Amino acid sequence: KSYFENNKKSPKKFIIFWKVKYNPMTQTILIISAGKEAIPGILRAKELGLKVVASDLDPIAPGFKYADFSIIASTFDPDMTSKKAISFQEKGNKIQGVLSVGADVPLTVSKVARELNLKAISINSAKKCIDKLLMKQVFKSNKVNIPNFYSIKTVHDIYEVLNSSDKIFVLKPVDSRGSRGVLLIDKESNFKEAFNYSINFSGRKSLILEEYIDGPQVSTESIFIEGKLFTPGFADRNYEFLKKYHPNIIENGGSSPSTLSKKIQLDIHKLVEKGADALGINQGTIKGDIVVKDDIPYIIELAPRLSGGHFCSKQIPASTGVDFIGLAIKNAMDWPIYSEEVLPTKNKPVAQR
Repeated sequence: KSYFENNKKSPKKFIIFWKVKYNPMTQTILIISAGKEAIPGILRAKELGLKVVASDLDPIAPGFKYADFSIIASTFDPDMTSKKAISFQEKGNKIQGVLSVGADVPLTVSKVARELNLKAISINSAKKCIDKLLMKQVFKSNKVNIPNFYSIKTVHDIYEVLNSSDKIFVLKPVDSRGSRGVLLIDKESNFKEAFNYSINFSGRKSLILEEYIDGPQVSTESIFIEGKLFTPGFADRNYEFLKKYHPNIIENGGSSPSTLSKKIQLDIHKLVEKGADALGINQGTIKGDIVVKDDIPYIIELAPRLSGGHFCSKQIPASTGVDFIGLAIKNAMDWPIYSEEVLPTKNKPVAQR
């Protein structure tokens, strides 16, 4: 349904609403991260007429070159970023929206949003998303399809799971990102060596062991509009280097549209929706890492953020015609969005490596 039908507003009322609320030239958005992957978000926000303040701990981060203002604060430090965002506002620069682009920092986004009374997921939901073990426990208690998993605190914990199993498992830190510290292991692996390697990437010194499901993996990108989830982004993930870099897991891009059937894609969409609901998320964007076996999808992880790897910034718009970053910015600013903006206008083959 159109925005008018959903909100029962007449065009005349909508025009008044638009003039009051949608006035980008007087509005500012905070983009948390000024890294290379954040640049498309900064540029798109400016194209929409917004002023952009970017935050990053690196004073020479490349995104600062394109932003109107800068905040020097670690993207992983919610308190520091919030404090400096408040200070920025006190100087007369009101912030009307906040999001991260290519940075997995939902707690920082949520904390800033709470302090400045902006739109974002709750801090409670964000905490569930930055702890892979807690996320899986939430999914399990809500009967969301996931691989079997185990909490790992010591080498002996790995031994207890793998010693009597012929299965392959994935060992990963509960609080790391970008495949750092992630290993494929089985009962023939050197448990002590694997444990010491992975634990080095965990600030909390905690690992999770997941059963490896051998099947096609898919990246998804979804967005909530008025509480309804849309998933215009589907890409088959490329793992051609699994043997070459074993036991490390290295993804090498992806391809759109997905070769999975429309039914399985719909099942994946419903699974992401169920996972988001379990995490208490009903707004913003959500990125899915999904694996499929025997036509049944399983969630590896969900992340309430815009993806990196040029998926949301280049691949989705090139393949589907959907301006996903633009939608995410409008969503963060609480601007009205038409449902047709979320629906694909083309189905073009796009691959990146």
